[in-house]
Amino acid sequence: MLSYKAHIVVGNKTHIICDAEITSQFVADTLMLSQLAQEVSRNFNVEAVMGDNAYSSRKNLELLYKIGIVL
Repeated sequence: MLSYKAHIVVGNKTHIICDAEITSQFVADTLMLSQLAQEVSRNFNVEAVMGDNAYSSRKNLELLYKIGIVL
């Protein structure tokens, strides 16, 4: 049976869903950070994001630094 995952970005103060992507259960959360961060930063003034250690890969940290977001 195929399951799905919802990758969701929510405003810390507003609790408003800023972006969401649905993938198969086999897509790792860390692989979605780039797409979600870039999309949200186009539409919102993002200063920082919070996530667990799965998101702290070198690639993700470099991307966030490049677009001006602190993890």
